[in-house]
Amino acid sequence: MLRILRQSLGSMLIPVVVYSLVLSCMGISAMLADLGTPLAGFGVLLFIASDAMIAINMFRGPFPGSEQLIWITYYSAQFLILRGVERRHSRKQRTP
Repeated sequence: MLRILRQSLGSMLIPVVVYSLVLSCMGISAMLADLGTPLAGFGVLLFIASDAMIAINMFRGPFPGSEQLIWITYYSAQFLILRGVERRHSRKQRTP
């Protein structure tokens, strides 16, 4: 994504690179975490996709359906992350 956006970032290059690294670490952590269900991992991937679409909108310009896609992926991500963490939490409580 940084390769696509690099030319349009201007003075925002460093903050966007730092944010991208943080977001990548979050994604990697979610993929490696033992949550007992892939829901949260899928949610994190949707969250990253949502942020990527926001970046494209901001730095390259809107694309058809971008607003709807951003909100759909964002809210789906939040829901899946919540459900994944809830399932993990409820499994821990049931384990004697």
